[in-house]
Amino acid sequence: MYRKILFTVFFLLSFTLLLSVPSILSFSDRMAIPNTITLDLTENRMYVGYSNGKFGVWNNATGKLIEMVISKEDNSPILSSALSSNRNLLALGRKDGQIEIWSVDSLKVYGEFIRENNSVWAMEFEKDDKYLVTGNADGRLRRWNVDTKNLENIYTRHRRNINSAEFSSDGKYLVTGSSDNTIILWDVENGELIEEMTGHNGWVTSISFSPNSKFLLTGSTDKTAKVWAIPRGYQLRNLGPFDSEIWSVSFVSENLAVIGEASGDLSLWNVETAKEIRRVNYAHKGAIRVVKFSEKSQQIFTGSNDGTIKMWDSTNLNLIATFVIANDGEWISYMPLGKYVSSVNALSRNDFYISDNGNTYSFEEYVDFLVKVDYLPIGDIFGPKIELSGKTITPRETTLNLKISDDAAVREVSENGITYSFDEKTVNIPINFDIMERETSVMEVFAADSFGNTTSGNFEIEFDGFRFYLKEDYENLRKNSLVLLKSIKDGKFLIKFGEEEKLVPKNLLVMTPYAPDISISLMEPRDIKYNRTNSEKVKFRVSINDVLGIKSVNINREQKIDFKDAVKDFSFEQEFPLNFGENNFYIVANNIENITKESSISVTRVERNPPVITMPLLPEEVFADDFELNFMVSDDYMVSKVVINGYEVRVNSKKEEVVQKIPVLLGRNDYKIEAIDFFTNSAEVTFNIQGVRKMYSLKDGVPVEDSKGNRLAFLMKGEEVTVKEKSGNYYKIETEDIKDALVDWKFLDKIPPDLYKPGLANLSAEIEGDFIKVKGIAYDDIRVERIEISGNRVTDSKQTTVSISGYPVRDSRYFETLIKIYGEEIKPVKITVYDNNGNFIEENIYPKI
Repeated sequence: MYRKILFTVFFLLSFTLLLSVPSILSFSDRMAIPNTITLDLTENRMYVGYSNGKFGVWNNATGKLIEMVISKEDNSPILSSALSSNRNLLALGRKDGQIEIWSVDSLKVYGEFIRENNSVWAMEFEKDDKYLVTGNADGRLRRWNVDTKNLENIYTRHRRNINSAEFSSDGKYLVTGSSDNTIILWDVENGELIEEMTGHNGWVTSISFSPNSKFLLTGSTDKTAKVWAIPRGYQLRNLGPFDSEIWSVSFVSENLAVIGEASGDLSLWNVETAKEIRRVNYAHKGAIRVVKFSEKSQQIFTGSNDGTIKMWDSTNLNLIATFVIANDGEWISYMPLGKYVSSVNALSRNDFYISDNGNTYSFEEYVDFLVKVDYLPIGDIFGPKIELSGKTITPRETTLNLKISDDAAVREVSENGITYSFDEKTVNIPINFDIMERETSVMEVFAADSFGNTTSGNFEIEFDGFRFYLKEDYENLRKNSLVLLKSIKDGKFLIKFGEEEKLVPKNLLVMTPYAPDISISLMEPRDIKYNRTNSEKVKFRVSINDVLGIKSVNINREQKIDFKDAVKDFSFEQEFPLNFGENNFYIVANNIENITKESSISVTRVERNPPVITMPLLPEEVFADDFELNFMVSDDYMVSKVVINGYEVRVNSKKEEVVQKIPVLLGRNDYKIEAIDFFTNSAEVTFNIQGVRKMYSLKDGVPVEDSKGNRLAFLMKGEEVTVKEKSGNYYKIETEDIKDALVDWKFLDKIPPDLYKPGLANLSAEIEGDFIKVKGIAYDDIRVERIEISGNRVTDSKQTTVSISGYPVRDSRYFETLIKIYGEEIKPVKITVYDNNGNFIEENIYPKI
């Protein structure tokens, strides 16, 4: 406690020194490395492609992970990403050569995947978003049609891997950097090479255009960064040399650039004077793979091999926030003063630890340092998002639904001179669009959030079915002419008469009848609320009127009433049985002008019984990293979904067997299963599983102690123990002779040490005609890597079991092969077995007849 109090005081006095700030990191075996970062410069969104094949959508104003998206078809690492200029599409390039294009709004795949044979290290959308350009491990630049996914062009100037690609801000140029040490400037319009720039003595790893597209910054494994003039392609400045390779660069302004190194150092440079302005040593505990700059927020984002993304102030490189995610999807974001937000189980699954000045600590040891908050106070810099669902109105449907949302809170919305006040993240406003009162068909919306950020949006409203008769002659239009409304301009109606369009004053037009008016009112049951009831039947009254006359009525698309003489008013009562769930009833009326109107009502019959969860017999202990959970859910009507520790599984079935792999970490794992039916009735089951692991001593003489520090025994190298849980820096273990003992975690590992050379058993060689049949069993205490017979590798072997006295066999393989006999002399056959550490054994055997 005393050490932590001293640390906090010291930190408050010198928070700009990065080394004094503890880091929250993911354990190496649970780490997801951010390979690529794409920023949305219109809202607080950051799209990150990870080494585990998933991509995350982060809110970089609050620090929260909005969604982690998993491709159903692929889990290959994501190496590159790009956002279309209209911010509608996100492209991802994978190590296995697959290219995916996703819709940003729905996070669903936009058409088919593109499958290549080479890793996709770089990608960019062209300015019009019609084409996607990709740079591949084979050195080829490819141009794909976004809609058709057809390959339009291939450019083959580079001889090795294309590591980076970027378009100039004006869209005229594309530049590529390659492992062949060259940079190529391309003409986008004709696809021709403008200039090949040489000067680096190592791979060109990263490139960045200046904001005005007149300069280019490149980083290289030769430990230098260079500034080039565009489009002439001559070198202007040389930055460096640096102490380590340059993996990522980015312009911050016309004369400032930020550079990320393989050492984890981050530095800010004046590119005009080639002088370093600010350096943060060990900004990351691993190589900085990617650097991105947001012109809107003036923030720098860095992604590193240490599994973290960090946000920096671009003025002085002060650390603002850190984002880190584990391989299983748990995440945590935090600020240097200890404020953090995280997923529900982030601190309980042993995915993360705290690193402080080279020492490792658990979260329990830093409970006074960490402060959980609802969101990180980074700050919202974008105005609210304005959406209008549907832009078409009819004479009967004149209400438009306006949706305003903001990462902070919507404070004010103005439309047509009316101002609405709120304090909510999302608001829905029904807007009645009265054509007689509106001066224009353009709907202008203004919105402000709680930070004072503002957004405006203009929506052109479309009209369908508005018909008018002219009251009197107007210009070349005759009285009683039938015209259609197209738009509203300057307080007048723009009407269409045949192929002609004309602005006409509103007072000269009379709207014609459009369609029958249908009203449906529920009569029984009396207790119905929000069209939901538990009754078995429903009764409603229908009233229909039309100024011209109703010709026919269709009830629920089954029963039809035809009128011999059209009636202007018609009403009736109807009763229907109700099934569980949603019941839809339709009324369709047709008038004498054959104008049809359909109206419907939906009644949901609910039930109050919760779902039933039937659990299997569960093991008390699980030795694996995950466990396949298999249980049954059922309901009177429909199980909507099942939630397992916050992970949602859609069911939408009356009865279904749910099979889901759940992570099992070392120690006690608590699980909660919640089944929710269509009517939000829920049932839950809780259980726990003890995660245990088989682990092995890494050296001789590892001390085994009890909880009081008394020495109980010593472990020998390779000795197997059962680990029950981790407590601080110790594993709680069991052996055949000892229970509840402690061993320092540094001396145990899940992979056993290699103690023995491989061996051979049941070896035989028999002559069969012109061949020698050789067979036997190769075994090893870790893994049999390779079997060779007379120098030829055995490609066909089968897993088998063998027991060797005094040898811990963990891998054994049966092999059988034929060797051709050349000449008359029969020579001994040499069998060589290699293990995974390069140890081997050789044995000669003489063939027998």
